[in-house]
Amino acid sequence: MAVVPLPGPRATPAPTASGQNGGGAPRYKRMIIPDCWAPIFQLRPAEAKRAATLFAQMHEELASDYAHKYDLLRAYVLELLHLG
Repeated sequence: MAVVPLPGPRATPAPTASGQNGGGAPRYKRMIIPDCWAPIFQLRPAEAKRAATLFAQMHEELASDYAHKYDLLRAYVLELLHLG
């Protein structure tokens, strides 16, 4: 039986001063899910309204100086996951 070596971890370029990795899009503009993927499920109107409210709360929280805002944002993300 032949042993096939597994590829090692790929090296990722170090971020530049402009916040980019290797000349690609800035980190904050990269998408987690590509636009070409079709939605897996649809939200009902009430669920979509709740999700929009949660996103608005997340944006407000990011702009605040609350000491534990990232804990609160994590809770909002979990609520969004349970909503879907």
